[in-house]
Amino acid sequence: MKPIILGSGITACSFLYHFGKKFPGREVINLDSQHLFPSVDKNIKVLVSENGISRGVSSLGDLLLDSFEYFENEFSNFSGVQKVVQQHLCVPDFFDESKFVRRFLSSGTPLRYGPMTAPVFGVSSYCYLINPNIFLPELRNRSRLNIETLGKTITNIEIEKKIELTDLDKHTLVTENLFCGAGPFSKLLPINFLDSCRQERHKIVFGGAWGADVDFGSDSFVLTVNMANLIYDAEFKRVQITGKTVEDYNLIDSPGGLEENHHLFNSIVENLPAFSYGQIISSLRNKGHKRQPYLYHCRKNSLEIVSISGAYKNGYTTAPFMAKSYFNL
Repeated sequence: MKPIILGSGITACSFLYHFGKKFPGREVINLDSQHLFPSVDKNIKVLVSENGISRGVSSLGDLLLDSFEYFENEFSNFSGVQKVVQQHLCVPDFFDESKFVRRFLSSGTPLRYGPMTAPVFGVSSYCYLINPNIFLPELRNRSRLNIETLGKTITNIEIEKKIELTDLDKHTLVTENLFCGAGPFSKLLPINFLDSCRQERHKIVFGGAWGADVDFGSDSFVLTVNMANLIYDAEFKRVQITGKTVEDYNLIDSPGGLEENHHLFNSIVENLPAFSYGQIISSLRNKGHKRQPYLYHCRKNSLEIVSISGAYKNGYTTAPFMAKSYFNL
């Protein structure tokens, strides 16, 4: 029986890539339902950054640094990945200076980059911008697996003598190895072991970004104030501002602080398009208990189910890192 990988986002593609490194040439089935469970990040630019995290402060921080370093060593040269300047800015009224100093161990120096109207104290570093529409197919294509892709929506999963997956048409697929890479949708998977596993402790949260077309020059860059990011993609001449995550369904009515963040960046950047001119792009996140991502491994005799959950805002680093760790690579 062929192993089955659920999903088409970063977690599923991480499973495919590392499964292929461990078992090149194997035949697998990839189940992907874009109609009911679309990939959550394909309409936005994904930011991968150390963000001033220090090692030895918390287990989560250490995991995020380990994951960032693995991403940088393994994937920085992949298609769809771009290394750019990131300016961490300490803007009065938006980022408390004492918190800034604790995070970056410095109050910074005066910085003025690109379209900024005046110097702002801050710390300059670098980060990676990811285009999911290019990077995810690249990850999948480098898996060295023989992949059979089926556009099926699973409505039930039972574990008895075999793992049986039933789709909307009441067809059944059987496997002994199931890898759940459904991201936030894993919370909705009808698996009969959920009541006893840690997946019950994660939640679906809603995030979003505001985007508009503008020409800020020939170099991509990121301006960061606390947890708000202005991302400029020079290739597409487009700017994106990220918002907060929220735990309700009113993202369109109350878009996670996007208008507030736009106001912030409008105060330090010239020629930023008006908020009403841009588009709001919604997305989903999978927030683990205490923001901690985790890998869940359920084994019953020869059957196993593996799931990476709770990746939250760091899925493009923690999902590959945890998949690598599972396969002992």
